[in-house]
Amino acid sequence: MSLQWGVYFLIFFGVGTVGYLGGGFAYNTKQRGLSGSEAIPNIEAWEQLPDLVKDGFYFTYERIEGLRTGKDGYEEIRHRRDSEHGGPPTDSL
Repeated sequence: MSLQWGVYFLIFFGVGTVGYLGGGFAYNTKQRGLSGSEAIPNIEAWEQLPDLVKDGFYFTYERIEGLRTGKDGYEEIRHRRDSEHGGPPTDSL
């Protein structure tokens, strides 16, 4: 009995994840002299991930509600973003 493609995918994904995290941690520790959580590769992106996932769920919920009620779903996101971050984004170019 051969393995299904999903099992191969999970194995490949797991090995890739361990390689990425282990290799990045080793590089940041040895070459860049970082330690602790600072040595985690792309730590800034990982720290933002929970908020990005929350925003994605919130957007999806609002979009579905907008389809049901006739609103576009973006207005609540704009309002929430502005209240959390002190206003709309500005162009820094």
